Amino acid sequence: MPPGRIGTFDVELVETLFLGFASHSRATLHLNLQYGRNRHHIAEALFKAFSRAADEATRLEPRLTGLLTTKEAF
Repeated sequence: MPPGRIGTFDVELVETLFLGFASHSRATLHLNLQYGRNRHHIAEALFKAFSRAADEATRLEPRLTGLLTTKEAF
């Protein structure tokens, strides 16, 4: 992302936020920026992509029941 500010918001904090989230949640997080130059639109796209992925990752899967394991339950 191009360095600078969005209003009074320092865009370097976007990366810091996602690094902090991944580190403290012990999650693997991949955010790949394909293109873009406008800081506002880039930040907006990153937050939206993260939000949609987090929403999908935290939904219950109705087809799955019981414990999820590769080992046989005794």
